Amino acid sequence: MAATNAHLNKTTVAMAATNAHPSKATVAMAVTNAHLNKATVAMAVTRANRNKATVAMAVTRANRNKATVAMAATNAHLSKATVTMAATNAHLNKATVAMAATNAHLNKVAHVERKEEIPQGV
Repeated sequence: MAATNAHLNKTTVAMAATNAHPSKATVAMAVTNAHLNKATVAMAVTRANRNKATVAMAVTRANRNKATVAMAATNAHLSKATVTMAATNAHLNKATVAMAATNAHLNKVAHVERKEEIPQGV
């Protein structure tokens, strides 16, 4: 009876070991799932990094566009400056013409005055 009990105890231990083994399998499966999750996370990180790269590329393009816009604005400003300069030159030219006209007028007046100074009938 003691031997029978010992045999039954061995069987119980074997059964417990069997029960433990499926638990190990469950743990292994959980570890595999965790690994797959890590792989999924790594894949998501890679995608995020790609997205970051895309964003960085978009930012670079935006910066290039901003630079282009700034350059266009600068060119427009320079064009305005050129137009202003041309207008100033035109104004100076008008002033020169006005001055020349004034001088011509003064010359005419001087000429008339000289004519009046010459005695008539000499």
